[in-house]
Amino acid sequence: GSVSASFGALRLAQTTTHYRKLKATYCERSESPEFSPQLVPVSFPAYHYESYGVRLTFSEAIVAQFCAQVCEPLGPTLAAVCALMHSCVPFFVLCDPRDIRTWTPPELVAPADNCAEPAVLGSGMSRDVFLVDALTGGNGICECVFEHLEPVLARSHAVVCECACRNGCPACVMHNNLGNQPRSKRGAAALLGIVLAFADVKRAR
Repeated sequence: GSVSASFGALRLAQTTTHYRKLKATYCERSESPEFSPQLVPVSFPAYHYESYGVRLTFSEAIVAQFCAQVCEPLGPTLAAVCALMHSCVPFFVLCDPRDIRTWTPPELVAPADNCAEPAVLGSGMSRDVFLVDALTGGNGICECVFEHLEPVLARSHAVVCECACRNGCPACVMHNNLGNQPRSKRGAAALLGIVLAFADVKRAR
């Protein structure tokens, strides 16, 4: 299939690795030496919890076609797809966006030197997007997403294509709860368009 989707139990770990001092009244870096713009590393034990989630893996053929068509790094595109799906799930499942979490492996977020690199067969680079129930033990939302995956993907594609902005905004790919990683609106529109053209999702539990 163009996309492989799997649903199952997950064991997750969450920890804080860095922090930055900000002004107390508004989120803007201060010029005072006390408020350094640099990230300060910290070491905390990881918080482990178990939940349920969906893993989407885009096929090598889809990624190769995407790179040939758009010539952009895959990481920011997958990050944009995460934001779109996160916003569109409540259209099909009765929930709050905070009830789920989405992410793509962080090694793909940084722009690649060569846009075709992710398409190299056997390169070992991830092509995954994850959606996870935010509550320990799961809340049933991702199982519903698993059953309604095609409509969620189609809605995500419609949202990004119909948005009038140029490079992404909070109405499409700039979701405020998903961090400040780079996101490509153009890449997300292209990748989702290719996936929907194949209309082939392979499911497994």
